[in-house]
Amino acid sequence: MNILLLGPEDRISSGVYRVSRRITLDHIFGILKKKEGDSLKAGFENESLGLFRILQSGPNELVGKYVPIIRTPKRTRRLKILLAVQRPPTVEKILHLAGVWGLDSLEFLVADLSRREYLTSPVWRESLIREQIRLGMEQGGNVHRPEIRISFSPPEKGRSSSGSSFRERIVELPSSSFYLDPKGESLFSEKISHKIKSEPLKTVLLGPEAGWSPKEIELLKSSGMQGIRLSRSILRSEQAFAFFLSQWEALTSF
Repeated sequence: MNILLLGPEDRISSGVYRVSRRITLDHIFGILKKKEGDSLKAGFENESLGLFRILQSGPNELVGKYVPIIRTPKRTRRLKILLAVQRPPTVEKILHLAGVWGLDSLEFLVADLSRREYLTSPVWRESLIREQIRLGMEQGGNVHRPEIRISFSPPEKGRSSSGSSFRERIVELPSSSFYLDPKGESLFSEKISHKIKSEPLKTVLLGPEAGWSPKEIELLKSSGMQGIRLSRSILRSEQAFAFFLSQWEALTSF
């Protein structure tokens, strides 16, 4: 944890906040060895970075005063990622990374080769999603919370899942969108990098670990979207996600 992330739900009065999350308390007192009167780096969700001074502490909570210092811009402004349903442990890692980088939005959809048994996992609960995002934000020193959209409903007994499929969403997206493809062009090629820098809003699609189906590939190409390659190696989904974000940051920082 590199910052203590505060939100409206933590506010007691103007500038004063209560923190009772067990994992946060354990880190502050057990790892950082902070005590009353000490300060630590903090941030207020979607607004600022600053310092938090501990005024009172107990076994189950601490109370302190937050002083904002700087307002911070988003790191990956106007970047939207559409992601196929993945294994639950992979989803947790991806949510954590989304919090680290502070994406604009991340949408999960069901692709042709997505495993349907993953749809019933507890990982899709709002409380668990928020917690993984928070952990990523605190790790990355990012205060901007990504918008997370789950575009499917878990299947009920005797019925299949409902919601948008990847194929349905593809036809709604602009042709300037990109999709990750081991056979695509490098993100740093002149053609791709120019297109990325010239588009005000970027949408990127990442398929399931099994890959895109032939019908999805055909639809992606016919929609005019460009495939981009991240590595000559075969990557797991969470690796591809991290590779993409780091390469994107390197490309758009100049």
